[in-house]
Amino acid sequence: MKIIRLILILTITSSGFFSLQAASLNEAMQDCAEIKRDLKRLACFDQLSGRATSFVAEEMTEAQTQQVQKVNTETKAVLVTTPKTPESDFGLDTKTKAEEINIITSTIEGEFSGWRKDDEIMLANGQVWKITSGSLFHKATNPKIEIKRGVFGSYRIKVIGLNKTAQVKRIK
Repeated sequence: MKIIRLILILTITSSGFFSLQAASLNEAMQDCAEIKRDLKRLACFDQLSGRATSFVAEEMTEAQTQQVQKVNTETKAVLVTTPKTPESDFGLDTKTKAEEINIITSTIEGEFSGWRKDDEIMLANGQVWKITSGSLFHKATNPKIEIKRGVFGSYRIKVIGLNKTAQVKRIK
């Protein structure tokens, strides 16, 4: 009976200790936030970060620590890269102007009957473009198209052999 009381008392006092430590950590964070000078505030938070990690480490059991380590060792980052060509980047918003091209040509595979605003056009090279303005009614099978760079970052599509263009935006 005395052993049960002792265990109960230890449990209650230790949980109170952890809550007091958490409360003091929150108060210390508020004190750091009130510091006006940037460098001193940063140093205060850096000092607190060591206390916070040791507090969290005390709470974790051995089994939890082993689970975290197991997950960390099982997790692998996989990086898949495809060769970059200027044509594959054409129409994507990029900040670099290296190897910039101003026109691409491709085909629309299958039966083509024209386009309207908000239609999506899939090209033979895998690119997908959305018509943002203009319309065209023309029946053709596998028509060749060209997309030119316009002003202010816009792009225009046209069926080769026709004089009608439409403004487009690359989706994929």
